[in-house]
Amino acid sequence: MASFCTRLALLGSAAALTAGAVAPAQLAGAQPAAAADYDWVALGDSYTAGVIPPAGDVFEFPRDGCERTDRSYPQVIDRDLGSFFELTNVSCGAATIEDVSFNAQQPIGRHLPPISEDADYPFPPVPPQSEAVKSGTDVITVGVGGNTLGFADILLKCLELGQGSGGVGTPCKDALAADIPAKLTKVGTDYDQMLAKLHEKGPHAKILAVGYPTVIPADTSKCRYNDIHQFFSITAGDLDWLRQDVLEPLNKVIEKSAGTQDSATFVNLYDSSENHSVCDAGKWVEGIFDSDNRPALVHPNAKGHQNRSPKKISRSLRPLRKPTSPAPLERPGLVAFPSSGPLSSRSRRLRRRVPGCGPYGRFDVETGLSGVLRVCRDGRLDGTGQVAPALPRLLVGLVLLCRPRRYGGTPEVASKLQYMGVRLVGRLLHLHEIVECVCHIPGSYVGRAGGTVRED
Repeated sequence: MASFCTRLALLGSAAALTAGAVAPAQLAGAQPAAAADYDWVALGDSYTAGVIPPAGDVFEFPRDGCERTDRSYPQVIDRDLGSFFELTNVSCGAATIEDVSFNAQQPIGRHLPPISEDADYPFPPVPPQSEAVKSGTDVITVGVGGNTLGFADILLKCLELGQGSGGVGTPCKDALAADIPAKLTKVGTDYDQMLAKLHEKGPHAKILAVGYPTVIPADTSKCRYNDIHQFFSITAGDLDWLRQDVLEPLNKVIEKSAGTQDSATFVNLYDSSENHSVCDAGKWVEGIFDSDNRPALVHPNAKGHQNRSPKKISRSLRPLRKPTSPAPLERPGLVAFPSSGPLSSRSRRLRRRVPGCGPYGRFDVETGLSGVLRVCRDGRLDGTGQVAPALPRLLVGLVLLCRPRRYGGTPEVASKLQYMGVRLVGRLLHLHEIVECVCHIPGSYVGRAGGTVRED
């Protein structure tokens, strides 16, 4: 739930622009892709996997019930840094710490009766997540602990006990407070064992122990009683208790455990998300139901996953190597910067043949111009109407937008290059906001600005 530039340390500022599904592309004539520099394994529960619709679409079929979504933070980072990292994402909704360490887990998908039922339930068991870690793994991110604490059950009990209270009192605290210390102790014990297991499996890996974001605001008067898009029937007093005696101590336990392992670093998401709770206007965590009245049960949305992306993890890791110099231009008038890595796992899954656009299909990006920018997965870019003559400058802007750190060297220069890319792309496409970048392809880096993507 954070991010990293090479070792995840080349992340830089590009991650802040990732917000949704993206389209891989490569310039014609680019060099063949090389193997990724680092192996990254993403482990964790639903706060890593994504699970809810506001965190994106489930993209793996057939479903295994873990509900990994395409706007969860591992996938966001994978699209930005796929050329440097080979991602293995085995995070799974409802996972406990023991499911990461030792246990085969029975995924539940979105089967939460009586709130929701999943037509594909039950799902076959999945192996312990630690089995994905190998001796050559370089980076491990792990975000887990809430289900060992039993937070979902606590939440549901608080909803039940708060009904009919008028929002007054602390019925949930009165019923459950005595059990919390023992649950936190188990979290600490299990977390210590998990970190030891991960270090044993990946002795050279850097482990990022990712904490949980702010879910409940310090000022619970922001939370409206009986609002299903917030905490519904949980009283203000119980929300204060949940924040102070359950969720904040959970992060402290994870941080303390990470401090006992030399290879582990705690990633604090709590402070950076303090004004983006369920009850804040700019929330990064959905309430009991999302704005479309779908069950969300207090999970991060896409903006919440962005907070776990490159910028935060880059602060947790030291650079492993200096950015390489860009390759020479492949063709006059076009910019070609070959990447050092392969197609992402998502790109491989999306391959299909479309006549007239190479072996991998295409994405058509609708712009503010009277024309279409066509991004072919075999590396060619094409444009119709007013888009066509803007392609050379557009490519320059997109490269600056997607990979400023690689060609800027320092964060300060990269930030200026990225700003130039945003301005150039926005002007060329007549758009006001850059929505995402497309930086995960076996060759050049291309971005998408605003509009919509139509896959043919």
